[in-house]
Amino acid sequence: MIKHYSILLFFIFCTCSIFANSETLTIKLEENEKLVQTFSADWKQEQSVHIAIVKNQDSKSFKLKPYLLDSSRSFQELADVELEEEPRFESLHFSEELITLFISTKNGQEIIDIALDGSNSIKKDLGEFYEDYTLKLRQEGVTHLLKFDNETLHITSIENTKSIKDQERKASSRVSALLKDMFADNLQAIETLDFVDKGSISNSKAYVYDNRIYLTQDDVKSSSTNLIAIDLSSNDPISEVQVLNQNPIEKIKDYNSFLDPEKLVAVSLSKNQMSIGVSAINNADEEIKSYNQAQIANTKAIEDLDSFLNDASKSRNASTITTNLTANGERMLTVSYVNKSTYKYNWWLHHWMFHDQMIWQSNINTMMQSVPTGFGPAAPQNEFNYYKESDEIQLIINSSGFLKPVEHEKTRYSKIDKETYNESLKGVRHFRELSSAYLKDVYSYIYLDSQNNLLELRVSNYN
Repeated sequence: MIKHYSILLFFIFCTCSIFANSETLTIKLEENEKLVQTFSADWKQEQSVHIAIVKNQDSKSFKLKPYLLDSSRSFQELADVELEEEPRFESLHFSEELITLFISTKNGQEIIDIALDGSNSIKKDLGEFYEDYTLKLRQEGVTHLLKFDNETLHITSIENTKSIKDQERKASSRVSALLKDMFADNLQAIETLDFVDKGSISNSKAYVYDNRIYLTQDDVKSSSTNLIAIDLSSNDPISEVQVLNQNPIEKIKDYNSFLDPEKLVAVSLSKNQMSIGVSAINNADEEIKSYNQAQIANTKAIEDLDSFLNDASKSRNASTITTNLTANGERMLTVSYVNKSTYKYNWWLHHWMFHDQMIWQSNINTMMQSVPTGFGPAAPQNEFNYYKESDEIQLIINSSGFLKPVEHEKTRYSKIDKETYNESLKGVRHFRELSSAYLKDVYSYIYLDSQNNLLELRVSNYN
């Protein structure tokens, strides 16, 4: 009884903490309007956009009501968007003057430009032309859509409603066979405009850096990664595959890789061996830098490397590896592992939080049964702080190629425990249709307050 009482008190404390340091914008909907869902997204941890999707009960049409949390941490109301059908948000990017949305409805797909100064919004109907473009990559000012068929890679680059560029890039027979495998093999877009935590466990991954799209496929047995680089400024056929071989280890259990703008990093592991390889992607003459188990252990980055390997190599687990650039240009490398049956990498998924009453109540019950030990991590004192988990190894690779443990390095993007904050927000019983976004110094969220039937937006400090 005492234990349950303590948990309840802690839950109340978490709820109070949400409101302790927050600014609120309140909106009263019209009598014939009903909030059906919300959507929130951040951009490079600097700004966030929150969108209320409202249904007109008389006309049965829909309206997007967007709000921007700007750099001064104030909410700005942007221009509404009228829609005939309820939307699903497929992608979003910011440019200097616009937020550009790529959405789908029952009637097809649309591009929506929303002016950041609140002056207007513009729509462009695409019909169903891009419906089978399954891969979406976003970067500053552009969203790329990709599909592969008939030995051709189709790339559509959407800047805004007035600028859409289509490319059809023929592929050689070798590249074509590899692309076919990638698209059939759960090819996943990797988000690199945020702190990259555990990353993907798919063998096939897609990245975009500068004006190039990179597609990779890992081969566990050979401890190697196939890399296809696509220059978006060219229309030439795609004919080259770069094979990045790592030093093999005996009785290998798993292999995974991650690509940053200059290097591919890869981890190979078995029950009692581990190796990390770093390969240059733009300099074929540069030798692969390999780090064996002894070198990793000597850094003292983890107390019990043998225990880590024993757990990571179990059949239920899959290894992950990522890099995040530090403020001084070094690489912070993170090696971890996840449960294959429960882990899902989907950077776009956390923007979506649909809650009917049954799902909501289930979340409340889960929250009450398993309350986290704290309401999020310690507050970042500046935008570069991160926290470390017990099931990971974090290392710094400096400019000379030497390994060292992570101490107080600052990373370009903050590592934020979004799941813990999400669970705490979802634990507030009168929040409905909640969605949230996480910036370097604050987090913001939108919801319907069921106590007064008001739409509210809040910005809160990390605790």
